[in-house]
Amino acid sequence: MGMSSIFLRVSLEDLQKFVGKGDLFLEYIASIYSYEDDEIGEVLLDLDKSWDGLIYLLTGSSLHNAPKDSFASLFFSGQLIDPEQDVGYGPAHYLTPDQVKRYWQKLEQLNKDVLRSRYDASMMNDAEVYPNYWTDDNEEIDYLMTIFEELLAFMQVAVEEEAAIITYLS
Repeated sequence: MGMSSIFLRVSLEDLQKFVGKGDLFLEYIASIYSYEDDEIGEVLLDLDKSWDGLIYLLTGSSLHNAPKDSFASLFFSGQLIDPEQDVGYGPAHYLTPDQVKRYWQKLEQLNKDVLRSRYDASMMNDAEVYPNYWTDDNEEIDYLMTIFEELLAFMQVAVEEEAAIITYLS
């Protein structure tokens, strides 16, 4: 097991219903997991354990050392659904549709070769980038880049739908 980052696409109306009402949000999460697998994939993206590796590629730091207002805020915005609620490993965070659009536009502009070149297993392990066992195996950077592309596609749909995104560690 381990900490997996979950991105959940919701309407602005649903987001507004959930903020401050953590129990309602938990009911919603439970209802999503009752969907068929292909339906879950339409609203939920599981980044698995790649989240801190992606933060490192995007910022040059692990989550704990990433600059404030950096791409780390895409994963952990600081805007909380319910600060008192633990949905796995802390509270759920959210991005408004406008914030989703701004992040997506910035991510779209990034040079994928530059991101790939930032991968350094030794430095990532020294920086304690979760899950802290990076290797020089090309499969790991390929995995991170595949997840990055999935994240871009997920966010593009959110932009097209003018949807919000809720993130949490599970």
